[in-house]
Amino acid sequence: GVFVDAAQALVEKVVPQPLPKDRDFAFLKAQNILLSYGITATADMGTGMDDWLAYRRVGDAGNLRVRIMSYAMGVDTAIRIG
Repeated sequence: GVFVDAAQALVEKVVPQPLPKDRDFAFLKAQNILLSYGITATADMGTGMDDWLAYRRVGDAGNLRVRIMSYAMGVDTAIRIG
């Protein structure tokens, strides 16, 4: 299912944020699934800092195999990324 708005905050209170290594592993697994379906590009319309850093780590390691059109989650995040 999908949690949005206030319901998402309820989940975020009790589920710990993933460690960077776990986030990277999940990204690589998702990337492999996308590629297995022939999908070579995707968009992230609300990239937070943790996701941006995961994209950078994977890319810097030479393992980024999909194109990501990434849009920062708000002005503050865009400034931090820039």
